[in-house]
Amino acid sequence: MVHPAPEQIYELILEDYFFSLVDRGISADETPLFTGNLEGEDLSSAVGRRFGLSDQEALLHLVHARGEVDL
Repeated sequence: MVHPAPEQIYELILEDYFFSLVDRGISADETPLFTGNLEGEDLSSAVGRRFGLSDQEALLHLVHARGEVDL
């Protein structure tokens, strides 16, 4: 499995866990990016598994992505 470059991961996080949901009418603070929860799972765990990252790496990408939309 080929993983995206690190600089692309946060962009994918933003699209999949924030912008696509906001576009569907979900409140920004209710998106997985800000609740930290994806279908009952901790978002950092889901992101880590999806992109082959450690928990710490996933958390850093999530912090970066949250900073991009700074509520």
